[in-house]
Amino acid sequence: MSIPSALHAFLYCSVFDPTQSAECVGDIVRTSREKNQHLGLTGILIFDGSRFCQYLEGPAQELNDVLTSIKKDQRHKDVKLQLHGPMHGERKFKGWSIAYAEVDEEISLAQMSTANGNDALLYLNDLLPSLDLC
Repeated sequence: MSIPSALHAFLYCSVFDPTQSAECVGDIVRTSREKNQHLGLTGILIFDGSRFCQYLEGPAQELNDVLTSIKKDQRHKDVKLQLHGPMHGERKFKGWSIAYAEVDEEISLAQMSTANGNDALLYLNDLLPSLDLC
Protein backbone atom coordinates (compact mmCIF):
# COMPACT_ATOMS: atom_id res chain seq x y z
CA MET A 1 0.00 0.00 0.00
CA SER A 2 1.52 3.32 -1.04
CA ILE A 3 1.47 6.34 1.22
CA PRO A 4 0.11 9.47 -0.46
CA SER A 5 2.64 12.26 -0.78
CA ALA A 6 2.21 15.30 1.42
CA LEU A 7 0.26 18.13 -0.08
CA HIS A 8 2.01 21.33 -1.08
CA ALA A 9 0.64 24.65 -2.27
CA PHE A 10 1.68 27.85 -3.96
CA LEU A 11 0.12 31.24 -4.39
CA TYR A 12 1.23 33.86 -6.87
CA CYS A 13 0.03 37.09 -8.40
CA SER A 14 1.01 38.35 -11.84
CA VAL A 15 0.17 41.09 -14.32
CA PHE A 16 -1.83 40.28 -17.46
CA ASP A 17 0.14 41.19 -20.58
CA PRO A 18 -1.94 43.96 -22.18
CA THR A 19 -0.81 42.89 -25.66
CA GLN A 20 -2.81 39.67 -25.19
CA SER A 21 -6.46 39.27 -26.08
CA ALA A 22 -8.84 38.96 -23.11
CA GLU A 23 -10.23 35.79 -24.74
CA CYS A 24 -7.03 33.98 -23.77
CA VAL A 25 -8.21 33.92 -20.14
CA GLY A 26 -10.92 31.41 -21.06
CA ASP A 27 -8.29 29.30 -22.80
CA ILE A 28 -6.14 29.39 -19.67
CA VAL A 29 -9.03 28.15 -17.53
CA ARG A 30 -10.02 25.35 -19.94
CA THR A 31 -6.46 24.12 -20.36
CA SER A 32 -5.75 24.35 -16.62
CA ARG A 33 -8.83 22.33 -15.72
CA GLU A 34 -7.78 19.45 -17.96
CA LYS A 35 -4.13 19.53 -16.97
CA ASN A 36 -4.78 19.94 -13.22
CA GLN A 37 -7.30 17.11 -13.14
CA HIS A 38 -4.76 14.82 -14.79
CA LEU A 39 -2.03 15.90 -12.31
CA GLY A 40 -4.19 15.74 -9.18
CA LEU A 41 -4.05 19.49 -8.55
CA THR A 42 -6.84 21.69 -7.21
CA GLY A 43 -7.08 25.44 -6.77
CA ILE A 44 -8.42 28.77 -7.92
CA LEU A 45 -7.58 31.43 -10.52
CA ILE A 46 -8.83 34.97 -9.90
CA PHE A 47 -8.68 37.68 -12.57
CA ASP A 48 -9.48 41.37 -12.19
CA GLY A 49 -8.88 42.49 -15.77
CA SER A 50 -5.25 43.38 -15.20
CA ARG A 51 -3.96 40.91 -12.58
CA PHE A 52 -4.09 37.20 -11.98
CA CYS A 53 -3.90 35.52 -8.61
CA GLN A 54 -3.67 31.75 -8.48
CA TYR A 55 -3.56 29.29 -5.62
CA LEU A 56 -2.79 25.64 -6.41
CA GLU A 57 -2.45 22.63 -4.13
CA GLY A 58 -1.34 19.06 -4.70
CA PRO A 59 1.75 16.84 -4.85
CA ALA A 60 5.03 18.79 -4.69
CA GLN A 61 6.59 17.58 -7.95
CA GLU A 62 3.48 18.24 -10.03
CA LEU A 63 3.14 21.71 -8.48
CA ASN A 64 6.76 22.54 -9.23
CA ASP A 65 6.33 21.44 -12.85
CA VAL A 66 3.23 23.60 -13.26
CA LEU A 67 4.95 26.55 -11.57
CA THR A 68 7.83 26.30 -14.03
CA SER A 69 5.32 26.37 -16.89
CA ILE A 70 3.45 29.33 -15.39
CA LYS A 71 6.63 31.38 -15.08
CA LYS A 72 7.33 30.83 -18.81
CA ASP A 73 3.78 31.74 -19.92
CA GLN A 74 3.92 34.97 -21.94
CA ARG A 75 0.27 35.83 -21.35
CA HIS A 76 1.32 37.41 -18.09
CA LYS A 77 4.43 38.95 -16.54
CA ASP A 78 5.87 39.94 -13.17
CA VAL A 79 4.99 36.60 -11.55
CA LYS A 80 5.42 37.11 -7.82
CA LEU A 81 5.48 33.88 -5.83
CA GLN A 82 4.01 34.69 -2.45
CA LEU A 83 3.60 31.30 -0.86
CA HIS A 84 5.20 27.96 -1.71
CA GLY A 85 5.61 24.87 0.41
CA PRO A 86 3.90 22.14 2.42
CA MET A 87 0.30 22.75 3.39
CA HIS A 88 -1.38 21.64 6.57
CA GLY A 89 -4.84 20.13 6.71
CA GLU A 90 -7.10 19.26 3.84
CA ARG A 91 -7.34 20.80 0.39
CA LYS A 92 -9.04 24.17 0.27
CA PHE A 93 -10.45 23.54 -3.22
CA LYS A 94 -11.33 19.86 -3.14
CA GLY A 95 -13.47 19.12 -6.16
CA TRP A 96 -12.15 22.07 -8.22
CA SER A 97 -9.38 21.25 -10.68
CA ILE A 98 -9.43 25.02 -11.06
CA ALA A 99 -12.15 27.29 -9.74
CA TYR A 100 -12.33 30.59 -11.61
CA ALA A 101 -13.59 33.98 -10.51
CA GLU A 102 -13.46 37.50 -11.86
CA VAL A 103 -13.42 40.49 -9.56
CA ASP A 104 -14.23 44.08 -10.48
CA GLU A 105 -12.24 45.76 -7.77
CA GLU A 106 -8.58 45.84 -8.73
CA ILE A 107 -7.72 46.88 -5.19
CA SER A 108 -8.43 43.35 -3.93
CA LEU A 109 -5.74 41.74 -6.06
CA ALA A 110 -3.44 44.76 -5.83
CA GLN A 111 -3.41 44.41 -2.05
CA MET A 112 -3.00 40.65 -2.23
CA SER A 113 -0.05 41.01 -4.61
CA THR A 114 1.92 42.93 -1.97
CA ALA A 115 1.51 40.28 0.76
CA ASN A 116 3.70 37.26 1.41
CA GLY A 117 3.29 33.89 3.09
CA ASN A 118 0.39 33.53 5.46
CA ASP A 119 -0.62 37.17 4.95
CA ALA A 120 -1.23 36.47 1.25
CA LEU A 121 -3.23 33.37 2.16
CA LEU A 122 -5.30 35.42 4.63
CA TYR A 123 -6.12 37.92 1.86
CA LEU A 124 -7.25 35.04 -0.33
CA ASN A 125 -9.35 33.52 2.45
CA ASP A 126 -10.97 36.91 3.15
CA LEU A 127 -11.77 37.37 -0.55
CA LEU A 128 -13.26 33.90 -1.13
CA PRO A 129 -16.77 34.48 0.38
CA SER A 130 -17.36 37.37 -2.05
CA LEU A 131 -16.39 35.39 -5.16
CA ASP A 132 -18.80 33.78 -7.61
CA LEU A 133 -16.85 30.64 -8.52
CA CYS A 134 -17.37 28.87 -11.80
